[in-house]
Amino acid sequence: MSDFLINAGLILTYIMIGTAALAAVIYPLLFLAKNPSKGKAALMGVGGLLHLHKGLYFEALSVHYQQKIRKRFGIKLLAFFV
Repeated sequence: MSDFLINAGLILTYIMIGTAALAAVIYPLLFLAKNPSKGKAALMGVGGLLHLHKGLYFEALSVHYQQKIRKRFGIKLLAFFV
């Protein structure tokens, strides 16, 4: 009986996480479709984050890490601190 409850709980959790992820993508798109003038600010924010990631990527390249894993970790660590 407990195995059934654990499996049902896990499946229910996956369904809820999937629903929340879809809602997090769909509702902003619907808002931007209704208010296209506010989309410029959103795109500027996304562009700023992409620019930040690009800069951190080249910063991590200049450190000359030995392994790719360390380079990826370095980029994420720099992004966290910024």
